[in-house]
Amino acid sequence: MHLALKVASVEERGVYDQNSGRECAPHHHTLPLAMPSRQAAAGATPSVDGTADHVFAPPITLLPQSVAELLPWPAACRAFPCYDRSSPTGRQETLFSEGVFAMSQPSQSFAAAFSDLFLSPRNLFSALPAHRSWTWAALALLIVAQIVSIYVFFGPMSAEWIVEQQLAVANLPANEAEAARPTLMLVAANIAHITAVSSLLMGVLFPALLALAYFLGERVLLGSRQSYRAWFAIAVWAQLPQLLNAAGLIVLSVLAASPDQPLAVANYASLNGLMLDLPLGHAWYNWAQAFSLFFIWGSVLIAIAVRVAQPIAWGRALLLGAMPYLLVFGVWAVLV
Repeated sequence: MHLALKVASVEERGVYDQNSGRECAPHHHTLPLAMPSRQAAAGATPSVDGTADHVFAPPITLLPQSVAELLPWPAACRAFPCYDRSSPTGRQETLFSEGVFAMSQPSQSFAAAFSDLFLSPRNLFSALPAHRSWTWAALALLIVAQIVSIYVFFGPMSAEWIVEQQLAVANLPANEAEAARPTLMLVAANIAHITAVSSLLMGVLFPALLALAYFLGERVLLGSRQSYRAWFAIAVWAQLPQLLNAAGLIVLSVLAASPDQPLAVANYASLNGLMLDLPLGHAWYNWAQAFSLFFIWGSVLIAIAVRVAQPIAWGRALLLGAMPYLLVFGVWAVLV
């Protein structure tokens, strides 16, 4: 039984190890891992036979470098990724990539990257450093989708309905509400345009602020040093599940019996909209209405991106991913 572990393939030439009879290269080369079924069942430990064609090892898919150093690989193969020319697969397979066994293959196109965001995020984040233009395309796609959903939702609404909703949320005394009504009517007539412009600005500003938070938080929690540009790309792609939020709002607006819907529907994926259903005026209404469950999805994507960059525990990766939301909503909760 042969286990293929592949990350990348490079030049055929490499450094020859006299002890093992194998070639090792300072680039990412390959080594087939093989174990007969009886040895695998017996849990045999890895061993290297200088005359054999293969390295026999259990089918490990992820192995830290500290553990790999303890295994009896040839010294040259511990220093560099190795490959075996006699692989029965007829191709080269990668053994090591920066200290871990890896099985992800970077996305090859923007369409594949978009698909991998939902199906295999590790492949996406592995490819991002080499494809900066994908980030700008993803950001443009997200902003356009959000603006379209805004016009579909707010466009058919009557100005009178919008003003009544705003006054209900503000909970003003009767005399103050009547005084504010003319101004609110002027704004309500153009609320779709105003909200679209705000969405355009926030679509760029929000991932930029997230990237700054992760850029600084990484140095505190992990001690590593990814660039701000790398974090901006990660933050943009981590926000891309919001496309589903925009698509859901469009569907709700089209299927609604009346165009005059509660303004809270715009954030239907909030903690309040999906779970708590707190009434207007409740002390925790604004907090629960602002917390979108898509924030959790984005935090998990950030954690995956962190683990692609370096082998760290899930707990620390998730803590970094959730850090901006924990700070904002944690402080807000204290002030409620």
